[in-house]
Amino acid sequence: MARTNLNWIPVHLIQFVLTNRLVNAFKIYLILKIHSCGYVRNDKRLIQWLAEITTFNPKTLRKHLGKLDELNWIGITEKVIYIRSIRKIETERQKFSTCREVEFHLDWVVFFKDYLAATFISHLAFAQKAKRIAETIHNSGGKKGLPYQRVAVSASFPVSHKSIEKILMVSQTKAHELKRSAIQSGLIVIKNDFEKTDLSIERFLFLRKQNREFGSLRRSGNSVLICRPDQVTPILKFKSGKKKKYKRRD
Repeated sequence: MARTNLNWIPVHLIQFVLTNRLVNAFKIYLILKIHSCGYVRNDKRLIQWLAEITTFNPKTLRKHLGKLDELNWIGITEKVIYIRSIRKIETERQKFSTCREVEFHLDWVVFFKDYLAATFISHLAFAQKAKRIAETIHNSGGKKGLPYQRVAVSASFPVSHKSIEKILMVSQTKAHELKRSAIQSGLIVIKNDFEKTDLSIERFLFLRKQNREFGSLRRSGNSVLICRPDQVTPILKFKSGKKKKYKRRD
């Protein structure tokens, strides 16, 4: 098969994939896209080839291909499978607000879910960076519309489990699982942010008994800690995606 260069993926597409549990289907889409010029023959050899790369059985592959066809990311005929472009899919997902894109390498298909998790959490970290810059400019008397001002910020930014839960609409357990996957990818650095308090264990136990929503206080041995959102240091490269231009109508 011919190979197509695919070095960048829209972040909002990755968010859509994670929210709608489409990790394996999207993995198949990217493999087809990278190893073709936009179409492949729909035959047993294709299924055998995909089975070798993905380790999915033929029935599972057919299910994911059917889902991609339903999403209109591919078009299936009796003899040919047409693979839509990333740009085409992106146009159909205009309801997402961000146009940021993330780097992608074919080797990362091996740990694809981990890569997607690292991308999404890195994206949330950069959102915190943008917020911090805006707040710094505002507090220093900056005005909206002025040329870009460089603001000194750290390389790490807080990302809470609750933000992952809310945006992806997943459980707390799933949010923790995504963070573990992101760490395993080696494409992100996540550090816990704890601070020791002077609170006694007795007072801690009393407060916990009185309030089920206990907040950020945690017990560690004979100490009580304040647990803040994990600090995330992105390693992946991001860039601003291309925005569609519209002609002005007079």
